[in-house]
Amino acid sequence: MAPKLTSIEDRTYTFSLSLIHAYRKRPPADVAEKVIWVQLLKSGTSAGANSSEGPGAQSRKEWLTRRHIALKEMHESHFWLRLLRDSDPRPGGSALDGLIDESDQLIAILTATVKSARANDRHQNG
Repeated sequence: MAPKLTSIEDRTYTFSLSLIHAYRKRPPADVAEKVIWVQLLKSGTSAGANSSEGPGAQSRKEWLTRRHIALKEMHESHFWLRLLRDSDPRPGGSALDGLIDESDQLIAILTATVKSARANDRHQNG
């Protein structure tokens, strides 16, 4: 039996939820970390929200716009995660590596989705 595929909406929701859990397990050590966490939570949850709005889009253009916004927000989330990991003064490695890996994967999926949709639109309209 083939494994069940997880939708991009489910994956971005899970990513958003994982960010919230990570924040609660690892509160900011200082003001700089707090600012980074706020930005990360905004961009990460926005990526999830925009992905979840895609299926309810009233047009293909709106669907593509939502996917593109989710991609931009995921790029921003990836930036903040790397900055948070690399600026962490605490010893012992980083618990953020799993989130960084997931953001990489989500960026790849969203990039492929946006590129494919744009290519299909050009082909149909060209």
